[in-house]
Amino acid sequence: GVHVGLPHLAMKVAVIGAGAAGLCCARHFGQFPSKFLVEVFEQTARIGGTWVYAENTGKDDYGLPVHSSMYKSLRTNLPKQIMAFPDFPFSENLPSFPYHSDVLHYLQRYAEHHNLSRLIKFRTLVEKVVPVKRDLGCGVMDTATSTASNGVWTSTQSAFPDRIKWMVTVREVTTGDRETKEFDAVLVCNGHFFTPFTPDIRGLHNFPGAVTHSHSYREPRPFRGQSVLVVGAGQSGRDIILDVSQEARSVYLCNRGAPVLGDLPSNIEQLPSIDIVEKDGTVSFTNNEKRHVDSIILCTGYDYTFPFLTDECGIRVEDRRIISLYKHTFNSLYPSMAFMGVNFRVVPFPYFDLQVRWILSVWSGEKHLPSTAEMAAASDLDYRERLEKGFPLHHAHRLGPLQWDFYRELAEMSGRQPLDPVLQMLYEETSEKRTTDLTNYKNAEFKIIGRDKWTRIDTENHK
Repeated sequence: GVHVGLPHLAMKVAVIGAGAAGLCCARHFGQFPSKFLVEVFEQTARIGGTWVYAENTGKDDYGLPVHSSMYKSLRTNLPKQIMAFPDFPFSENLPSFPYHSDVLHYLQRYAEHHNLSRLIKFRTLVEKVVPVKRDLGCGVMDTATSTASNGVWTSTQSAFPDRIKWMVTVREVTTGDRETKEFDAVLVCNGHFFTPFTPDIRGLHNFPGAVTHSHSYREPRPFRGQSVLVVGAGQSGRDIILDVSQEARSVYLCNRGAPVLGDLPSNIEQLPSIDIVEKDGTVSFTNNEKRHVDSIILCTGYDYTFPFLTDECGIRVEDRRIISLYKHTFNSLYPSMAFMGVNFRVVPFPYFDLQVRWILSVWSGEKHLPSTAEMAAASDLDYRERLEKGFPLHHAHRLGPLQWDFYRELAEMSGRQPLDPVLQMLYEETSEKRTTDLTNYKNAEFKIIGRDKWTRIDTENHK
């Protein structure tokens, strides 16, 4: 193939965000300093992303939105045995369902073990990412237009048929200094649990009490003695009803799906969807029941936002679908930009590990992608198939039961070992118990005893 530039030059890679996904990218790309020069940009002063608990909500000391959605007493809803990066287990002495602070500590150990801080620029906010055509010798840099060629990728330097460089503008949040740097590739790892999604609820704007999103929920004390309506029975809603019920007088869970089962506290009541919210704080439900509530907590999920991507990047978000990503990963217009971890209902760290290895194998020229046209078509087909199966519009990136085939595919595409079957076994065990015994499922202790074998350890607090 035609080499663009010099074949011996290392590829410059910008990683946006030093949460779990960004750290995983730094660890894998950072292993090959002769091939890749990695720079990670993190807007806060520390690693860990969503796992960094912040007491305050709203804005931080530098006027940036608080990123974390952690609440004070949060424990993981998956056992540590299946949450860990494949080559880096959680500490032996942690319970199977550790606290958010334990996960943050785990990520700090991972970063120390791989000496990642050398690659991270802290308190550095990415403001703008622009694709520009490579300088083809005439000294002119054009802003790229969306006419990426349909060439097939070859080795690293000619790996990019679109001949793109990325101009990345960053701002140091402490000094306000801006700088624009040039990169060959961009890894977007800014997370997707920080921009609250608020559904249209009739009359919500008239509600006289406090309306918060689970993103800003921290602890139950402010709700002492109140009647609280929790909207949405996904992962956050299920966790938060248990937490807030310790202080609230009554908790109503507005749940469109099957009721949550288990020995729930007596002050929790489950109701169907909201019909309308009245000015006096009365909420009417679709089964004609009415309840008076003091506060509403929206556990209605998150939207994808990439405020730093300019229109020229060719990425847009519609109905919580990122258009257009090839296999939820590569920007199908400019595959020298990849997105980490956009899927939800996953085992996050093992999934990041597989995904990064695939991106690495493509960008190092070991593996190839189809043409841009074929990638966009594959992305559309995947979405149409989901809609035909009855998925709602906004479930473009939801995996759940589909995740295991996707992981096998990722492993295959990068020529890596697939995940051990025991991960799926333990995941399914936990999901089932979360549905049938919400109150107690996190008391279980597990031990993995083989690639496809696990056992439950009896603990004192177990009946």
